[in-house]
Amino acid sequence: MDREIIARKVDSLQRCLQRIETKCPNDPSILILDIDLQDIISINLSRAVQLSVDIGAHLVSCLNLPPPNSMGQTFEQL
Repeated sequence: MDREIIARKVDSLQRCLQRIETKCPNDPSILILDIDLQDIISINLSRAVQLSVDIGAHLVSCLNLPPPNSMGQTFEQL
């Protein structure tokens, strides 16, 4: 397992989650009205999911498990 790859992906994941946390308003009506805010949050959510899958896929590969057929299967195998 390449710990440097995992560390970089975890750092990126943390940045995405921090961005979501700082941009997510307490009042949902603000989010409903602000398309730019919606974009920032949705893009960072998508990135966070993809980074999580990438980390999982890397771990699956290191464990010599068969390649997953879906994103969800990555986590089922772990």
